[in-house]
Amino acid sequence: MEIEDLLDREDIPEDVIKAIQRSLANFKEIERKLRESEEQYRNVVDRANDGIAILQDSLIKYVNSSLIEITGYSFEDLYNSPFIDYIHPDSRSEVMDRYKKRISGIDVPTIYETKLLLKNNETLEVEINAGLITYQGRLADLAIVRDVTKHKQAEKELGKSKEKYQMLVEKLEEGVLLEDAEGKISFVNPKTAELLGYTEKELLGQHWEFIVPQEYIDKIISETSKRPEGVGTNYEASLLAKDGQHIPVIITATPIFSQEGEFGGVLSVFTDISDRKAVEQKLRESEERYRSYIQNARDIIFSISFDGKITSLNPVMEFITGWHPDEWIGKPFLPLIHEEDLPLILEGFENILNRARFPAIEARLLKKTGDYVPVEIKASPQIQEGEIKGMLGIARNITQRKQVEEALRQVKLEEERYHAMMSHFVNNDMQKIINNLELVLLMYESNLELNSNIVNDVIAIASGSSKTIDMVNHIFEILQTPFVPKDSKNLLGVVKDVISDFSDYTHLINVNEKNLDTRIFTDTHLNDVFYELMEFILYSYAPRITETPIEITGSYFPSFYSVFISDYCSEPLTQDVVLQLSGQITDDWEVIGHHIGIALVSVIMQYYGGVLKIKSSDPKGNVFELRFPKELIETKAIEL
Repeated sequence: MEIEDLLDREDIPEDVIKAIQRSLANFKEIERKLRESEEQYRNVVDRANDGIAILQDSLIKYVNSSLIEITGYSFEDLYNSPFIDYIHPDSRSEVMDRYKKRISGIDVPTIYETKLLLKNNETLEVEINAGLITYQGRLADLAIVRDVTKHKQAEKELGKSKEKYQMLVEKLEEGVLLEDAEGKISFVNPKTAELLGYTEKELLGQHWEFIVPQEYIDKIISETSKRPEGVGTNYEASLLAKDGQHIPVIITATPIFSQEGEFGGVLSVFTDISDRKAVEQKLRESEERYRSYIQNARDIIFSISFDGKITSLNPVMEFITGWHPDEWIGKPFLPLIHEEDLPLILEGFENILNRARFPAIEARLLKKTGDYVPVEIKASPQIQEGEIKGMLGIARNITQRKQVEEALRQVKLEEERYHAMMSHFVNNDMQKIINNLELVLLMYESNLELNSNIVNDVIAIASGSSKTIDMVNHIFEILQTPFVPKDSKNLLGVVKDVISDFSDYTHLINVNEKNLDTRIFTDTHLNDVFYELMEFILYSYAPRITETPIEITGSYFPSFYSVFISDYCSEPLTQDVVLQLSGQITDDWEVIGHHIGIALVSVIMQYYGGVLKIKSSDPKGNVFELRFPKELIETKAIEL
């Protein structure tokens, strides 16, 4: 009997009927809500991103659209088919075992990972979250299937990233240290251990004060106190190595906080700046040397601003010109230049400001006495932050060079007289040879016995004439070549080389090695100087040399350096000859001809800008002084 038929019966009380009607209405309402709830549940399940399946009797009884999309199978393929067919063969035994145990009420993990076989024969890694439910009045297994391919890929990438950053930290050339909130070291990279000379194990658990010199403790405490406030800083300090060495570093410190915002410690990166500190020290030393060089330089070193005012001068300005640097700093430089040299100087200054070439310029610089000193000026632009602010320059006193140039010019003027000297010597010797040959011919025609002395005289005259010609040619060669000193020669070495050529007489020669151990800017002619003097003394007057030695020594003077060669056994040169040989040799070739070697020495010394001085001794010997200008002596030697 239907409920509606029951309600039509007249024997049922009205209040009972009304109660039944109310219950029926409630039941229909509940049934409606249940259908709505089931519909909503079905919509939620069907629209879920994860795949959902209901397994019962090892068969698939329900699948949502997401699982269909994940696997590539249709609903018809999956419905009522064995779920184990869609599990990868490698995992089927494990998955089926878990399913059976779960259905039997045995506790097994609800979440696990496995692999599905897709319709396209590919494999998909998934995470399954399984649990028991009642489906259609019977026990079933509800499986939620989540594609974890991207998750796995992300984990893989994360692993690679961690590995990469781990390798980066370990290979980093900077030291990395992690300390906890209490200041204890919880991590160091290999570079930190290497830098400090410890093993990583020796450092872990130590307080950071363990690796900090005492004098830096307060500074680092002050810096560290900022970390709990979230402040990171960069600062310089030193670390204490195991061997006690202090290592200068730049510390980059960053505070670390947990997700809850609690202070967890400090990450510090150390950059070893030992090399930079060494470079800075060398730079300071270089600046000090440069400053010392400027203060003690023998040339005027100056700087001029863009508007032509002197901004700096070194002390030698006063030595060369008489002006104290303070008298000109801040003033225009033009009044110091001779008016005839102004156009060339102004052109050079303009070139400097336009970044053009500034060749060496000779000019005259005003002295405090009112006269002028010749200088050679070299300059370059003074650049700051890429802009020309003026120029830096050096002015070298070339007074002595000018004097040497003038002396050489005078020597050049005498060249024609040397031609006359050549003619005189050759003609004079040739006339002697002719006279002796005529005498030989006369004796031959008269059937007289040939005098061997006459023949020897002819040979000796010819030999002497040949040597004289060679010597004069040597003089011409020197006069025609400008002196350009390039390399310095050790004077003592030159003297010893020359003396070795006179091996039979070395026991007669005393050399003051200490005073001759200096370097001088000359050339190969310097050997000729000593050779000719030694030959004059030893070969010309060898018979007289028995006991009295020859002495060679040197001495420094304010403006020159002299070598003295003293012999106390040869015939003293007359005053006329001394004057002739010590000055410019131009006349009286007959006198000079007998001393052509010494004449060569005099010419070479004039060629060097120096002079040969001769002083006769009484009763025997001569003193030869070779006077070299100080410009040819190395600075170091002069300072000694």
